[in-house]
Amino acid sequence: MEDKDYNFKEYEFDFGNPFKKFLSYALCCFFYLSIIFYLFFGIFALLAYIDDSVRNSLFVKVLFYVLIAMITAFAIFLTVLNFRPKKVVLTNYAIDIQRNSLPSLYHINRGFNDYIMYSDIEYYDFDEQAPSYRFYHLMDLPFIYYNYYSVVKIKDKKGRLYHIPVKNVVDFICDLDEKTEQFEASKTSKNNC
Repeated sequence: MEDKDYNFKEYEFDFGNPFKKFLSYALCCFFYLSIIFYLFFGIFALLAYIDDSVRNSLFVKVLFYVLIAMITAFAIFLTVLNFRPKKVVLTNYAIDIQRNSLPSLYHINRGFNDYIMYSDIEYYDFDEQAPSYRFYHLMDLPFIYYNYYSVVKIKDKKGRLYHIPVKNVVDFICDLDEKTEQFEASKTSKNNC
């Protein structure tokens, strides 16, 4: 989809089929709920070890309810975040990868989404004959199941790898070529002035 005012293009993530998409979202929800469960369990276990006189103090009660409220808000946030559309947006200046999820432990510093400036891209490629991306623990995706044959690999100048399974991968590569060329042309024209 292209917006004429902002000149961006959106591409949905490619899960392969609706069952894989459902399974990916369900496993992600299960993972988030298990985190929440262990946080609640930890608070209640800690509360069980506290002496009765300390447990009944006003400070501990307020702290307990604040922690419960924070964990509940975190659970709601993660649930809503999980069901937001996962897509890639090509803007005039960058690639916006909207994973809308917690990053994997291997890429914990990336946050919920990725943003790659065209000037930071070292290379990108797509090889439909090589589904070598099955080892999801090396990837920065929020899900396990996806279409292995539609993964675009992007490497930035800092050495970070991004693996993005997108629908209409050939169109995505063509649009990415066009956007990077336009960006380079605009950068060159600004330097010539």
